[in-house]
Amino acid sequence: MINTETMKEISNFIEWCNREGVKPSNGSVLMNYFKERNSRNKNQLSIAKMKGVMAEKGINQGDIAKFIGMSQMQISRKFSGKTDFSVTELLGIAELLGVEPQYFFTYQVDNVSTENRNTV
Repeated sequence: MINTETMKEISNFIEWCNREGVKPSNGSVLMNYFKERNSRNKNQLSIAKMKGVMAEKGINQGDIAKFIGMSQMQISRKFSGKTDFSVTELLGIAELLGVEPQYFFTYQVDNVSTENRNTV
């Protein structure tokens, strides 16, 4: 189930696409949206947090790749930071791991890093 915060994020993305005059289906559009949003909010995806939950649950990158419908090579590139995760991919990973998507983010507030403290 998608929570209210996730629905708001999706709505923000669609509004941004409309403002920019671009189609939301383009992967580079999604990356540009997150780059702009992250430069304002200073939210950072924490791969370490994702890997920690994976270890706790006994789930590996291959399991995630299969669940979200991509190759092992593609998922490996995402976990190594060579390419970004899409919103859809993050939603799928969160579903598989049984956590809310925002759990994977670290937030910057007044130059002080704070982690999302939601429990797994």
